[in-house]
Amino acid sequence: GVEEALLHKTLQDALDGNRLARRKIMAMIARREAERAKRGARGKAAGGPITWKIEHADPLEPNEAMLILGIARRDPDWGTPSDPMKADGDDRLLLERWAVQAALGRRRGGAALEPKQIADINRCTHQSERIRWPREGNQ
Repeated sequence: GVEEALLHKTLQDALDGNRLARRKIMAMIARREAERAKRGARGKAAGGPITWKIEHADPLEPNEAMLILGIARRDPDWGTPSDPMKADGDDRLLLERWAVQAALGRRRGGAALEPKQIADINRCTHQSERIRWPREGNQ
């Protein structure tokens, strides 16, 4: 819903370099980690405060940011002998369905997706069978 769309926009802004959006994302991550620490403690003292070490990242390596932000995940089947597309040493990421869904919802113009576009989306998305397509026939 609306919360998911706002989160997606904030994530996109953070990836685009918006400092305020980065701070919001960092705050969300800190809250999530604090909650996880509370739930995981089970009678033990919860971990101390989260500290951040900020390093300059290579802008040509967005994969790590997509993994950290939950936009994508590593494809567990990538690199198997049955996958001839595997490039040595490279990970293949699958986009999370929520991110694809958000992108499909932001499409402008209303033109139907072409079969190749649909095939590419299905190939690159985790749980692609659960995508809600914007128009009938785009499956």
